[in-house]
Amino acid sequence: MHTIPLGPFELHGRVAQGGMGEIWRGFHRAQGVPVAVKVMTGEAMQDPRYYEEFRREVQAAARLSHPRIAMVIEYGAIPPETGRASGGALVAGSPYLVMEWASRGSLDDLKRPLSWRELRGLLLALLDALSHAHALGIVHRDLKPGNVLLADDGPLDRAVRLSDFGIARAQPREEERRASSEGEMSGLTETPSGTPFYMAPEQVFGRFRDYGAWTDLYALGILAWELVCGELPFTGSNVLAIFYQHLEQPLPPLRPRIAVPAGLDAWLAKLCAKRTRDRFRCAADAAWALSSLRFDETTSEPPPSASPRSIEPAAFWDTLPSMPGVPQSASIRIEPTSSEKPLLELAVEGDDETIPPQPAHWGRGADAQPTSMRLVGAGLGLWSLRTVPMVDRTNERDALWEALRNVRLERAPRAVVLRGSAGCGKSRLAQWLVERAHEVGAAETLVTSHQAVPDRRQGLARLIERHFRCGSLDAEGALARIEEQLREDGVGDAYEWRALGGILLGEGGENARLSIAPTTPGERHVLLTRLFARLTRERPLIVWLDDAQWGEPSLALARHVLESAPDLPVLFVLTVRDEELDARPRERASIAAIEAMPRTRSSWVGPLPRSDVRMLAEDALGLSSELARQLEARVAGHPLFALQIVGDWIDRGLLAVGERGFVLRQGARMAVPDDMHALWIGRIDQVLSSRSPHARALVELAAVLGNDVDADEFARACAVLGLEFPADLLEPLILHRMIVPGESGWSFAHGLLRESLVRAARETHRLVTLHRACATMLEQTPDAPGAAERLAFHRLGAGDLESALEPLLRAVRARLATSDLDAAFGLLDDYERTLATLAIAPTDPRALRGAMVRADAHRLHWDFESCERVAQQTLDLATRAADVPARAEAIAMLAVCARQKGDLALAMSRHRTALGLFDRLNDSVGNARTLLAMAAVARQQGTVDRAMELYERALALFEVLEDASGRGSCLLGLGNLHRAAQRWSDAKSYYAQARDIFERLGNQGNLAHSVNGLAEVARYEGDLESAERGYREVLRIQGTIGSKATFIGRMNLGLVLITRRDLEGARRELEGALAQLEKGRQRGYLGYTHALLLPCAAGSRDGALFDRHREAAEPLLAETSMIDPDIASAAELAGRLWLDAQDTTRARQSFTLAHAQWSALGDEARAAAAQRAAE
Repeated sequence: MHTIPLGPFELHGRVAQGGMGEIWRGFHRAQGVPVAVKVMTGEAMQDPRYYEEFRREVQAAARLSHPRIAMVIEYGAIPPETGRASGGALVAGSPYLVMEWASRGSLDDLKRPLSWRELRGLLLALLDALSHAHALGIVHRDLKPGNVLLADDGPLDRAVRLSDFGIARAQPREEERRASSEGEMSGLTETPSGTPFYMAPEQVFGRFRDYGAWTDLYALGILAWELVCGELPFTGSNVLAIFYQHLEQPLPPLRPRIAVPAGLDAWLAKLCAKRTRDRFRCAADAAWALSSLRFDETTSEPPPSASPRSIEPAAFWDTLPSMPGVPQSASIRIEPTSSEKPLLELAVEGDDETIPPQPAHWGRGADAQPTSMRLVGAGLGLWSLRTVPMVDRTNERDALWEALRNVRLERAPRAVVLRGSAGCGKSRLAQWLVERAHEVGAAETLVTSHQAVPDRRQGLARLIERHFRCGSLDAEGALARIEEQLREDGVGDAYEWRALGGILLGEGGENARLSIAPTTPGERHVLLTRLFARLTRERPLIVWLDDAQWGEPSLALARHVLESAPDLPVLFVLTVRDEELDARPRERASIAAIEAMPRTRSSWVGPLPRSDVRMLAEDALGLSSELARQLEARVAGHPLFALQIVGDWIDRGLLAVGERGFVLRQGARMAVPDDMHALWIGRIDQVLSSRSPHARALVELAAVLGNDVDADEFARACAVLGLEFPADLLEPLILHRMIVPGESGWSFAHGLLRESLVRAARETHRLVTLHRACATMLEQTPDAPGAAERLAFHRLGAGDLESALEPLLRAVRARLATSDLDAAFGLLDDYERTLATLAIAPTDPRALRGAMVRADAHRLHWDFESCERVAQQTLDLATRAADVPARAEAIAMLAVCARQKGDLALAMSRHRTALGLFDRLNDSVGNARTLLAMAAVARQQGTVDRAMELYERALALFEVLEDASGRGSCLLGLGNLHRAAQRWSDAKSYYAQARDIFERLGNQGNLAHSVNGLAEVARYEGDLESAERGYREVLRIQGTIGSKATFIGRMNLGLVLITRRDLEGARRELEGALAQLEKGRQRGYLGYTHALLLPCAAGSRDGALFDRHREAAEPLLAETSMIDPDIASAAELAGRLWLDAQDTTRARQSFTLAHAQWSALGDEARAAAAQRAAE
């Protein structure tokens, strides 16, 4: 028999042919193992999309290592000698891949019905395979009988091999998706792809952002139906007819041709639900539900034989598109959701019936290991694409698994901090946990990363972008996406999606119109805690904060949840590079605070022991024992260094086949660079050696942009340099796992690689040019997230110090707007260092502006002593320099400090001086702000008419300036004044106008004040129902932002409930207010609240409780000189209730307190009545 050599294989003949290529049967020459060789041929080779799809199939399949997934063994191009030996049947240069041989064909070749035992085993095996793929971020999207191969003659559940992760055509690029979009916002849909009989509704619509594990589970449901019934549930004469049924028709009644357990129809219906959120969340959930179905084959009678399938898919449409020229997507990446043990063999514990329990141990069972396909001389072409298995780290993995189990059992938050130097495997451990937990259905997962340089999106913004899958969308599209997802989750408050959009998009320009940037860290924390709560309805949540040493806002969120959300089952996993902490004092302090918490475990991840390095080299990397020993001696236990060295040897062709693994080629010298930097740069140069001479500089440009590179930004930065973004630049970097493709661009596979590229650019004197190109690009999009801070960073990097000053100050103001005060002070330090480097005098307007921004930062930090000191210094310098604008700002700030100290006369005097200066400057903004501040001081001084006049003048200016926030503040102030004057109608009008403005702006704090004002008016007018409704709305609003001032709303609500004689309801609210006051040590209102609780205790005739509140109230009221008619009225009511109870002693005590309050208020009539009652 004529055979054709192909490396270590020999081909024995063509067995199949299709549109993309041919399948040949072959054998491994030395070991005799049968293989299938897939070769791209004919027209497919001329179409870049087909060629790209072929490579993407290889990339996806090579990452998977699971016994029920067809293993890809080798990948390459047909060599000339093979082409000659084939007599022209194979063309030299044609791409090929070698896979394990499926001796029994596919499920399409099965001619008999399966028993339920066989079918159940088959479905569980497929679910096990899918769980592994989904955990690695891969959705198959073309699950059908023809793609389920059968490898041998054993039981079906052992013979199954899921195959073909390349779904027919190349994945459209982002611009192609936008061009094909028919949605309201671009970038939401793509051309539908898949096999029509098995396509989920989101595939029919091409809503690629909705693809997930549930998409494959829908197809599995259709496949299972077909195997049970012998026919497809949805058929038709054309594609549109089939699509209509997928979208609109429920599954028909189940007509099984075999005996099946009760409940199977419900299981299939859940798999095939129309809405994604109505399906099983992950493959593990579906497997758990399937394994829970009870069936006894000894007593179950099979039903009458069903009709055969009505149409053969092989004879109809195969995989879409059926229309020429329509691109089709390859396997889609989803957020890490992972594989180690068959789902049927989970060691279960717990009693949750709807989701699978967490396995007792994280490891794989013996039967869950992939079939060994290590064939001598094969696999070098796939080495860089393989997922390298974990070696050792058993104690660390045990600790992570135990922490997750405790979170689940206790339903309480925990944290694990993984510390160590770069390259030791901290992130690999965290990634392992995220993947493994998703694979077995143990947790939901959120992942975000951080870096030292300002990036387009990182930290909390990237967490939101990844969770809602809105990368590459513009502001309007991203906000619409978040709204859609939240509405489907039952959230109806626009604040939620606008505020989440605010974290994602930042401030400025169009973003400010569409979203709300939460103004305090507390507001952000409460908002994201609610998101976490929604995600933990069924199972715990893992939040992985990678490179947390650069992410103070993320660390603050973790601290908030750990301290303030005791019932939230969230596990925070922090990976920390210790060597970076000395330069990050804020993050160092936050990490130390988290580690000091009782529910935190900290682990040091050091270098691997030498024995484990050798195991990694031999078992995972395939090196011979001798070569593994030499590698072990050179890498000092750093797994990243070992992996990159072997990758470098393969890139340079230094490895050859040995009897027991790869060895160095004869005559080759073991070249091991001195450090990771030299290794990275050497590999980059090797990979790019055949590319354009500008390729290295372009990769360095991407590194200067940051770890996560937006493709559009990169292309525009290239254009600044007069270069085109070469389409073939990324593919070799992806193939060698140096970059990882993402939804809107790509990321460097490791931060050390990016840092080495930046260092290389500096050493070749390109860094200044690259920074300047990035800065020029950013100037084109000033409203992009973090644009000012990034622009300043690149201007400083380019040495353009003067041009960095203005964006630095803008960046400070942006940080102050969201109360990120530590970051603001850090940027101010950068600003002042730049001034010093430029030798700019303290009297220079730029120095004075910076000083005033620092004073404002101190004000927001409630450090009024520092604020006053800086403002006074600035005033002195501005006076000396005759800088009127700076003088005006400094005096206005000093007025604020005077008011804070209680010196209202001095505050008013300074405000008047500042107002005169702003008038001279025709500064309408300064005028309006100063008038507003003066009105607030006049109100405190009790000069009501003067306050009203000032508010009206400020309001008129803010209207001219179209400053909605300023208008709202004036209207709120006017409402307060008119309410105090008991002009209820006017007060309601002003409050209502203020409410509408603040609601539109998303200013929740002032919205609460406006609604509270309306409720107060309603209470005084006797409309207690409206008042109660208003106070409850205030509490709801305050709850959305985590306000610490909810005690006021609860006290007001308590007052209404007392008036309505709902004393038990009033007690609940007032006790909640009291607890908050005691925790915050706010003595001013403590006596007031204890007094309001007196009638509640009297109503329940709880004498001991009454005594406790009275004994607390009386000294506190005396200490704080608190006088209020509400206290007097509450005491009177308590007295009457005790009289009804015939407790004259407590009645007398109540009336005595009422008498004291009425007397102090000057209401002699009511004081006298209370006195008579007390007697």
